[in-house]
Amino acid sequence: MLEPQDHRLRQREYLLQISRAITAQLDLASLLNLVITYAVEMLAGTSGLIAIYDEEGDDLLRIRASSQLPRDIWPAFAPLLALPLADLPRQGVAVLRDVATDTGLNLRQMIALPLALRQSAVGVIYVFRAALNVDFSANDRQLLQDFANQAAIAVSNARLYQGVLREKQRLDAMIEQSADGALIIDSRWRITTFNKMMEQLTGWTRDEAIGRPCAEVLGIHSDQGVNICLTDCPLQRRPPAENPVAEGRITSRDGREIYI
Repeated sequence: MLEPQDHRLRQREYLLQISRAITAQLDLASLLNLVITYAVEMLAGTSGLIAIYDEEGDDLLRIRASSQLPRDIWPAFAPLLALPLADLPRQGVAVLRDVATDTGLNLRQMIALPLALRQSAVGVIYVFRAALNVDFSANDRQLLQDFANQAAIAVSNARLYQGVLREKQRLDAMIEQSADGALIIDSRWRITTFNKMMEQLTGWTRDEAIGRPCAEVLGIHSDQGVNICLTDCPLQRRPPAENPVAEGRITSRDGREIYI
């Protein structure tokens, strides 16, 4: 049994590790497994799980991580997940008893808290104990709240990332299907997206072009041979133009002169 000071130090250490993992952008399953493993240990539990609401908005909780609960018994917890948190004080014990009977596990006590971020619930964290004579305390609840907050941040970040990824995939598909040559550059003027028509216009393959400065690949020049990309790139003018435009010629790798 850890002394109170040692317990607080361990808690701080675990929360710091979780924060670092979130910053490192580990996958959501790994993050949630880390959270529930540490939460069960800190609350002297025997097992636990984290369930997340479906993004489609159907209010269904689905288990995404657990500690000491094999995946093949997760379906047995469906009646518990279907029970609103507000009903746990009245009905939770009976439902947990049924789950314990179905799984053959010693599940005698339970504490559960919502994973909430900006007043929006994204899931629930549960910790179970086998002992009957050791109730979860107010301190346990506060401790679990800290872990619940970290899990909520992890879920929110993962969903934001997936949303950005879906939008990028949609944009990439639109650009690829365009009948015009199109590319996208980053803040350092390096090419990040290069469609098939640009390959045909420039003679550069996508793999060759991506990551290179756009001035190197395009090299738009005037009729006098002045490289506009290097001397007067409209994207780099200050103050920025509302609708920057550059007109000139590019020389493809096979020697063709193309006006753009």
